Amino acid sequence: MEKLKKVVINDFDGIKHHFQIKLFGVDEGLDFIDRYVTSNNKSIKPYLAELLPLATKMDESGTNPVDVMSLDKVKVYFQNPFAVLELGLAILEHQKVFIKESEVFRPFLALLENKSVLATSDSQTL
Repeated sequence: MEKLKKVVINDFDGIKHHFQIKLFGVDEGLDFIDRYVTSNNKSIKPYLAELLPLATKMDESGTNPVDVMSLDKVKVYFQNPFAVLELGLAILEHQKVFIKESEVFRPFLALLENKSVLATSDSQTL
């Protein structure tokens, strides 16, 4: 199981942001799943507030940590709001490793994606 994942998010003017994404801890993951599955909230920001701290901004070489992300910090590093959404989707996508590793919960992956206001790269809606 890949515990850390590196991603590159493209912003305006060809700027590339490098990130290292980690997985939720057990407690944090359970809390996120509980809120995600039971919420009727259609706002993206509460989900991003929980997901963004799982991403560490790396330097241009992608090797040295610069900052841990948060909703407040995205306005410092990003120009394009959709680039922030792409980072959120990449973080959420990485969390799916837990479901994919579970024979019991793997069938619920499609249900989770269909409920999502943050659709992932596997689905067609945003």
